Amino acid sequence: MIRNYFLIIHQSPRFYTFSIFGIFFSAPGQTFLISLAIPTICHSLNISPLQFASIYSLSTLMASLFLPFIGKLIDRWPIKKTLIFNAFFFFSSILLFSLSASSYGLFVALFFMRLFGQGALTLTATSHTIKQFTLNRGSALSLTQLGYPLSEFIFPGLLIFSLHHIGFRLSFVALALCIPLLYLPLSLFGISKMPSSHHAPDDQPEHSHSLSYALKDRFFPFYVALSSIPPIMMTAALYFQVDIFSSNGWPIANAAIAIFCYAFFKFLNTLLIGPVIDRFGVVLPLFFLTFCIGLATFLISFNGPPLMAFIYYSLYGLGLGASASTMSYLWALLYGSRYIGEIKGSIAIIRNGATAIAPILFSFFLYERQLPFQMIFQICGIGILIMSILPFVFKQLDHRLT
Repeated sequence: MIRNYFLIIHQSPRFYTFSIFGIFFSAPGQTFLISLAIPTICHSLNISPLQFASIYSLSTLMASLFLPFIGKLIDRWPIKKTLIFNAFFFFSSILLFSLSASSYGLFVALFFMRLFGQGALTLTATSHTIKQFTLNRGSALSLTQLGYPLSEFIFPGLLIFSLHHIGFRLSFVALALCIPLLYLPLSLFGISKMPSSHHAPDDQPEHSHSLSYALKDRFFPFYVALSSIPPIMMTAALYFQVDIFSSNGWPIANAAIAIFCYAFFKFLNTLLIGPVIDRFGVVLPLFFLTFCIGLATFLISFNGPPLMAFIYYSLYGLGLGASASTMSYLWALLYGSRYIGEIKGSIAIIRNGATAIAPILFSFFLYERQLPFQMIFQICGIGILIMSILPFVFKQLDHRLT
């Protein structure tokens, strides 16, 4: 496995500077970082947590509607033009977020942060990885996805420190400046010698299908549903991490260790899953990631000792570590790479729309209906565990997975 990684890094070392940092610097637009500032933002703007959840969910949902357009640009524009376009709007949105004085300004800022942070930066990195590699594509995607755990290792601690010392506004000004000063130069350096595509010697010409073909595929809705489980549950887990710890009677100080466990196991499985995909295909990884997330969600419904928090987040890390590479590989396997940006962007409408609903839906049941977290997570956990058998069913029905 290690030899395989050294080989593909040696083939195109600069490319991974672009792809890994494309995901790494998406952090200001990701839930795991924004959620840490929610109490400070609510206090500063005099809004309730439910109001913020509504603004956050609506802005995420609206942003997801524009992702097919972003994906089409990625497929058609020169990569340098795409990077500059992404960097300009992401930088501007984070800056606007830091200056927001009303819920309207907050909505506009979050809309663009989610569109270009969670959306465009990560979509650009993964789409071009798929386009560049058919040989060892799973391993190449795993390397690119390392940007996620690295980001989750580094940014939360920095933000917590800066929130305490300089407040959320100056903290996000600093995050905004990272985009033109670090992300853009590193990305442009990474593409300065873009490698020619790497294909297996015995590969047949890849057959690519358009978005319209994908939408007519009878299996498409089921694969999208499976791909939506990880981001939905992880959004809920991160957004409500304070409530989860308090409802279980766990010391909130343990949250930092739990998030570290999540990031560590996500990092570990991000590295491990690529060679597994290349050797065995996507069926086993699909089962594994869905099962891990279902088991974690089910376990959190019991009032266990504080150790359970570490097990819970570690299982989430294992599932999420496998998720991004597995799903990106699956879309390329099913529909080829030529239109992959547009197809992944359209899938993101559903996935991001579902994750947008998660905070407000959970907030409604938690704060309005006064339902305990244990009940909500137990129901979700059982449903996800049942869904984990679907990949084996699809293998019997869809010849493309064999």
